[in-house]
Amino acid sequence: MYSTGSVYIVSLLIETFASWELSELRLGGKARMILRRAIVGTVLRLTTEAMDTHPTGEVVSVAVEAVETAVMKCWLGIFNLWEKFWFLLLMIGYTLYVVKDDLYLVWLPMLQLLIDFIVYYYRTEGQVVSSTIALRTSDSWKTMLINTADVRYL
Repeated sequence: MYSTGSVYIVSLLIETFASWELSELRLGGKARMILRRAIVGTVLRLTTEAMDTHPTGEVVSVAVEAVETAVMKCWLGIFNLWEKFWFLLLMIGYTLYVVKDDLYLVWLPMLQLLIDFIVYYYRTEGQVVSSTIALRTSDSWKTMLINTADVRYL
């Protein structure tokens, strides 16, 4: 009983500490605005040849979505991965403590992990193809929208 309560309190302390450290990074609007400005400044320096290879919709997509992707998937993704790693270690330790008398039960989570890996391995290629098609379609729609808006002012 006391071990369960102490593990719960430790996990609350770790979660609180992680949220404090995440808020100290200040990944809010100002940081994202500076990153967007830097991306747009770089994109505006494209030569005419580069503008032909990179359509307008793709450039706009980079300027708008790259910042959110960089912050949400890279920075926050690393923190989430680190948190999940420590949570996994904590749960493995707690599982070993709970089933210390019946160690044959430990293979059940390992079997679930193996099945998840197999499903992930066989679905990855199809997911990559689907997301690539979705990105190309989105870029072509953005290009058409911006070109139509440019023609309207002529």
